[in-house]
Amino acid sequence: MKLITKDTDYVIQALVFMAENSDSGFSVKEISEELGISLSYLRKLLQILNKKGVLSSMKGKGGGFTLKLKPEKIIVSDLINIFQGKLDIKNCYVKNKRCANLVNCILHKKLINIEDFIKKEIGTLSIRDIIEAGKKLKPVVKRNIN
Repeated sequence: MKLITKDTDYVIQALVFMAENSDSGFSVKEISEELGISLSYLRKLLQILNKKGVLSSMKGKGGGFTLKLKPEKIIVSDLINIFQGKLDIKNCYVKNKRCANLVNCILHKKLINIEDFIKKEIGTLSIRDIIEAGKKLKPVVKRNIN
């Protein structure tokens, strides 16, 4: 079970980078090189965010992406929903069939509580929150402007 998939992780990294360097738009190549994420893979993810209204895109020379929403309005649980679907860690399967013992299973009951806690904790966690917490841990990655 993965709580955060690679898609969601990469998107969070890209959004944090864009928010920390929000003076202008970003080419996918620039973000890709800065974060070490595959160009084509990142392009696909950013296009999804564009369609979902998180980013705006600009075509042509000098084109790229900009944040459409403020960092405090981009919530991690929304990103999880976009790239992973609804968070659900309590679905238990045995040999690809849903477990028949869910009603009496103590593990299932504990997983419900854990899932509720996780949803509460990340339900308000924003890109801005991640940036603020990161400032306490490491220096900010700024883009190289030539």
